[in-house]
Amino acid sequence: MKAESVERREIEILRTRLGEDDANMALAQDVLAEILIDQGRFTEAARLLRLAESKLDPQNPHLAAILNDLGVICYHDRQFKEAALLFHRALEIHETSVTRSNLATIEQSITLRHGSPAH
Repeated sequence: MKAESVERREIEILRTRLGEDDANMALAQDVLAEILIDQGRFTEAARLLRLAESKLDPQNPHLAAILNDLGVICYHDRQFKEAALLFHRALEIHETSVTRSNLATIEQSITLRHGSPAH
């Protein structure tokens, strides 16, 4: 919980100094969202990630990390097709082994449930 408190304080400082729409806010919101994901607080994390997503340029490499995190939340909520779409978007921006692995897991889950992967 201490990490959460520290990150919330950092967000408030950034908001005061740089404004709500600054890209640095998106980075801090992503860090806090990852803390919340680790705590199983997926709804709150998704809200923060959607806010962070709206602050970044569509080709910003950090957007890929945010989309990956949103995909992880969708996976935990058993929204496999939405998760796959988010992982694909993330890979289009920035290829990472983590996102590639997440996508493989999702496609396997979809295949097991429906017989064909999402694309």
